[in-house]
Amino acid sequence: MKKIFAIFAIFIFLSACSTQLYDGLVGTWHWSGDAALSYTFNADGTGERGFPEVREGFVWNTNSRGHLNIERNFVVQGEIREERWNFSIDGDALTIRSRQAAGAEFVYLLGGAGEFPPELVGMAWQWDEHEDFVYIFFADGTARRGLFGDGAAEEITWFANGSRLHIFSSGETFGVRGEMWTFSVENDVLTLKSEQWAERIYTYRGFRLFSADAQ
Repeated sequence: MKKIFAIFAIFIFLSACSTQLYDGLVGTWHWSGDAALSYTFNADGTGERGFPEVREGFVWNTNSRGHLNIERNFVVQGEIREERWNFSIDGDALTIRSRQAAGAEFVYLLGGAGEFPPELVGMAWQWDEHEDFVYIFFADGTARRGLFGDGAAEEITWFANGSRLHIFSSGETFGVRGEMWTFSVENDVLTLKSEQWAERIYTYRGFRLFSADAQ
């Protein structure tokens, strides 16, 4: 009888540790430090990660103990192929903690499907501290910002996920390529509050240039 209970206990333990594909991970997650770096977890257990110009493929699975296992498709000598992480999700924030490298912990934010809110499109958004500094958002995900008067405007790309605005700046205007801002529009005033730098808040006054449907 004891042997039967022992076998049953082992079966329960192995069942609890069996691998699965947790569907709450499926999607694209952007690093809170620089949103240009992202992880994409696909529902079939494949994925990729990295910056836009360098993407690395992998396969992944999870288990009921909150473990995330990543096996990289290609590694150079001396790097880890089979990574082991603890993971947790709180709202749209994913935290991963390495089980192999002490102190390695990262937070990623869910990017969503990508939206282009019409209230942002077709306006010249002038910074209230320097009216020559302007944002212009287009519905195709491109945009321009900067000092238009002296030809120093910057080409950027963008999308939104709810109230979060993602901006990709190849010139690292704010020190990173992938910026994340909480945005709101009220009475033609756009407020941007950084999700990466404390107490960095900007307001812009909007003037209609073209309809949100026009390009």
